[in-house]
Amino acid sequence: MTVKLEETKTIVFPTKGSTGALADADALPTGVLYKDGVDSGATVTVTNITTGIYKAVFTVGSADGFAVDDSASLVIFATIGTIDTAETHWEGVVKVADIDDAVAGLSDIANVGAATNTSATDDSTVTTGTVVSGTVASTEALDGTYWRIQDDGGEIDMYFEFSVGNAGVPASVKFTGRINGSNDSLNVYGYDWALTSWKQVGTLTGLNQADDSVHIYDLLNAMVGTGADAGKVRVRFQNTGLTAANFYIDQIFCSFSTIYS
Repeated sequence: MTVKLEETKTIVFPTKGSTGALADADALPTGVLYKDGVDSGATVTVTNITTGIYKAVFTVGSADGFAVDDSASLVIFATIGTIDTAETHWEGVVKVADIDDAVAGLSDIANVGAATNTSATDDSTVTTGTVVSGTVASTEALDGTYWRIQDDGGEIDMYFEFSVGNAGVPASVKFTGRINGSNDSLNVYGYDWALTSWKQVGTLTGLNQADDSVHIYDLLNAMVGTGADAGKVRVRFQNTGLTAANFYIDQIFCSFSTIYS
């Protein structure tokens, strides 16, 4: 998600008790707006709307140190039934405030290449799971030939790695395939090389069917490596508590642009 510099956001969020029902927090929750993983000090105003429903209002502004291409995230801290909780309720990447800023920024860029697609490399890794058939090479063509991975002890954890070049900026990944079983799903993450952590970009929900589905997951600017890892993009599929799950990947590729300065 993108957010304009100096934009004010309103985020509505719930709090729930031990039974899963909506319940007010023991005290008014507090919010912290992080800039690239560090508390920005920005003011976050939290108010109660109704039982178990709150809203947080904040501004992503230069006065709190935000600049174009910074990552921003809102974490809500609440105590519910004496249990302390912390949950990220919003994430975004800061973009220019208006079209005049965008045009001005183009003076620093000689040319932006057209969007390009690239398939996964052999450095793609299955951390947890059993490969039933195929290899990462099976995911290049859309041809019904699968890289099939089965859960190991109820868990699948694997990532695809792509190479977009030293000047490449990832935009999204497009996935064609499925995970069988309506009770199973996989969380989809992109690796933030700046914060050295995985950030969720979507979910792949299981279905009791043999037909593939197509999903596009947007990636953030920070999800490309630099230095010794320049050009590396990693997208992870992971979850636990799976029941005889089979993960079928027919095709996956990363879309990116190359910036020439």
